[in-house]
Amino acid sequence: MNSGNRYQRIRQGAFTLVELLVVIAIIGLLVALLLPAVQSAREAARRMQCVNNLKNLALGLHNYHDTAGRFPNGFELDTWGVPVWGWSYKVMPYIEQANLHDFLASGPNESNRTLAELFQDVGGLGGDLGDPAILALQTQLSIFRCPSDITPELLPGKDGTVKFRPWDSQVPPAPKDFEPATSNYVGSSGFFYARVCKPNDGFGCDNSGIFFVASEVSFKQITDGASNTLLLGERDERCNSASWIGSVSPPDINHKRGYFQVATSLWGVNQPEREKSFWFRGCEAGFSSAHPGGANFALADASVRFINEEIDYNDGGVPHGIPDFIPQEDEYYPDEWPSEDVGLFHRLGSRDDQLVVGEEF
Repeated sequence: MNSGNRYQRIRQGAFTLVELLVVIAIIGLLVALLLPAVQSAREAARRMQCVNNLKNLALGLHNYHDTAGRFPNGFELDTWGVPVWGWSYKVMPYIEQANLHDFLASGPNESNRTLAELFQDVGGLGGDLGDPAILALQTQLSIFRCPSDITPELLPGKDGTVKFRPWDSQVPPAPKDFEPATSNYVGSSGFFYARVCKPNDGFGCDNSGIFFVASEVSFKQITDGASNTLLLGERDERCNSASWIGSVSPPDINHKRGYFQVATSLWGVNQPEREKSFWFRGCEAGFSSAHPGGANFALADASVRFINEEIDYNDGGVPHGIPDFIPQEDEYYPDEWPSEDVGLFHRLGSRDDQLVVGEEF
């Protein structure tokens, strides 16, 4: 009698197959409902880290300005095809990377060596990719990486099978197949795109933003107001990202060379390329991010804002670079600049156009 009662109690406590399937279905539904929330929370955390990176870089640039009386140049000016340091290398002592900066600057025969001299010191095209200086140029610095980006740790030198941003074809070259550390943050160069300039002739090199070749912009030159002027912004994998070390050929301000370090506000945030030709590749020269709906930007006052990708970016019909505007001597901007017809994003990208920005962004 007692044995039968125990058997009955055991049978009553068991799950049927149907009940088990129902429980599994409910669990699957709950997981499906929860997963987007988890992904959203993770993206929010990544976005916040990206904001913190931009904030710290902006504060480092402010400290640089306090010391030098100006912001660092976007990248140094040298002759055609010569690799040069950029703004992100210059700011390293102010973002707790002084040791790495000083190691790169100190060669066997000199201190404050240029990037070209570094490549000479390591043997140029036949140099060793394992040389300590080369490995230092490949140092992964979290402050320059947005956690949402999927670009490899070393910036690819090829776009598919085509050499896109090669470092081993310059004068002097880097060791064959060298790829530098990736960065997701670029300086705001301004409205104009193809600002090709001629070394030693002194024209065509400037732009309307803060970072461009040989730039020496100070706060007194940001007459539109530091809270209305872009300082830094994002670029992610879809637009081939950037690098913190410098540029491969500073006078040649196009997507393959100058845009390692800077971005133009000519194209909107996360916008697809209008065209892709020898002269114009807007994506690689612009701002983009892996964040849905827009990108993070540091303004010149060191505040950080998320700018929606729907922001107005109408160029107003202003000639903005080769082939529609080739600067002549002492002719830095076309007659149409500045124009009341340009969009809000262009106004934010220019430091001194005197155009109203408002509070829309």
